[in-house]
Amino acid sequence: MNYLDWKSQFINCGPGGTDSYRNTLAHALTHVSALFEVCDKPYSGMDPDKLADTINGMTIPDIGNGDIYSSIDETMDGIAKNAIIVQHPNCIAHLHTPPLVPALAAELILSA
Repeated sequence: MNYLDWKSQFINCGPGGTDSYRNTLAHALTHVSALFEVCDKPYSGMDPDKLADTINGMTIPDIGNGDIYSSIDETMDGIAKNAIIVQHPNCIAHLHTPPLVPALAAELILSA
């Protein structure tokens, strides 16, 4: 999917109107699920300065064209796997709790 194909960036009514929505969410969900399934510690141990360099070096399209799947991949590989995983049982003294599954479902409904 290319950002220049602007209709695919929205949920549309009618047959096939949610294809892009479902495919994009499925791609993100696959990555997030995989992250939790292999998580063996609450933090990757990446040096914070290196993480900052990774974030600052990420590709942000200048003219609004790009690929959402590549952006998801890059975000998961560069940031998410190096974030603090509050769901891990050894993560203590954090200021927010892991999200509840019903709350995530509600967010999905609200965001649509």
